[in-house]
Amino acid sequence: MRIKEISSSQPGNPHDLIVRYTRLQYDFQERPRPDTRDPVAMSQTVVHPDHTPDWGNLKVLHRNTLPPRSHFHLYDSEADALSGDVGESRAALLSGTWGFDLSTTPFAGPREFYRNDFDHAKWKLVNVPGMWQLQGFGKGPHYTNVNFPFPVNPPHIPYNENECGRYVTRFEVPERLRHGKQLRLRFEGVDSAFTVWINGQEVGYSQGSRNPSEFNVTEFLDLKAENMLCVEVYQRCDGTYIEDQVRRMIRLHIRKKTVNTLCRINGG
Repeated sequence: MRIKEISSSQPGNPHDLIVRYTRLQYDFQERPRPDTRDPVAMSQTVVHPDHTPDWGNLKVLHRNTLPPRSHFHLYDSEADALSGDVGESRAALLSGTWGFDLSTTPFAGPREFYRNDFDHAKWKLVNVPGMWQLQGFGKGPHYTNVNFPFPVNPPHIPYNENECGRYVTRFEVPERLRHGKQLRLRFEGVDSAFTVWINGQEVGYSQGSRNPSEFNVTEFLDLKAENMLCVEVYQRCDGTYIEDQVRRMIRLHIRKKTVNTLCRINGG
């Protein structure tokens, strides 16, 4: 990387820093770099979707998410709360072993995997929470200080080079959660963006890797039968340009806690 010095008649001018940074970025962009992209992704036909996906749309951060709140667990009695046992709270942990499929782009692979009649029998299994790159899938993990691991064109993410992990699990709503006013699905953090379906119906979308996302899923759940939860995760979104170095540095260990829970909210 080459840094050009810029003379200034006013050494203490605060604009010096901005000019130097901009020139540094300009030199970096002009300098040719070796192409280290995955050959499978490079060989794909260029994708031309009929609309801008949520993960590439600056006008979309969330769809159908509930307002942010402080993190806490609800209990039915003071004694249960004082026990500190999350298992006694109005919540059910959905972490565990999920079905998994990986594509090099969201526009490839089983795009209708969320349908109730889709057969997931031959899918691989992964641990959730977990990083698919550490479970034998994808091109990572890797750390980069300055260089982006994909062609830079802010705020656009390459349509044909954005790994997409599709997850599926099935669960029944526990008896203790069936009598509340509202049932919420909570994700503690998904890197970097995701879309959710329950029983074949789209619930919503969210991005913000370090932030929880909650959805009201009361109308999507069957309280007396097995439910199917499907999640499509996008490795990158338009926010990736903002997160950049810090994001890739901490992604290996930031998600040690639970990924999602089903919570009951009573009326009153």
